[in-house]
Amino acid sequence: SYPMHEGYEEAVTYRPHFRRGWAESYRCRRRGEGLSVSVSLPEGLRMSRTYALRDGVLHVTSRVANRGADELKLAWNAQLHIVPPDVGNAALSAPTAGGDDLAVAYRDIANRPPHWPAVLMLEGAKLPAGEWQVAAGGFRVTHVFECDAIIRCIVDKVPAWGMVGLEVHTDQIALKPGERIDVAQQIRIKRT
Repeated sequence: SYPMHEGYEEAVTYRPHFRRGWAESYRCRRRGEGLSVSVSLPEGLRMSRTYALRDGVLHVTSRVANRGADELKLAWNAQLHIVPPDVGNAALSAPTAGGDDLAVAYRDIANRPPHWPAVLMLEGAKLPAGEWQVAAGGFRVTHVFECDAIIRCIVDKVPAWGMVGLEVHTDQIALKPGERIDVAQQIRIKRT
């Protein structure tokens, strides 16, 4: 059930509301200084990512590839869930695609029933321009993402768990056989 305390997940959605890649068993192996995970899904879809910790920054390089014979229409997303200290005073900030600086207090995101996330959708001119940050309890978590196909970012608020979720989403993409989506991310945590 959502939300979970998994920390980080990726998934693809295809065939309306058919979500894959978030609960399957992945094959793991060392790749250089990092850890690579991959899974083959039905219809020739393959998801893979590599995690590498360099200079205190977690680098996540993700790929969704269509290895099948038919075009697949899908959307990719990643979710970073954190439970920072003093979450009630957390603040989100980001430069936006429209050239503004976004600043939102966690407490100002509208509440919903307990255990249901309240969400703040950021699209168009309000889409974070490749990065966003959450500051709380003397820490700053910065999430940087690189992928031209990302069209939506969502902030999840789950007060009952003290959780903040940062989601990045692509639009639905028609992925022809042999095509892929590549996403590069960095996650930094620093004391403020």
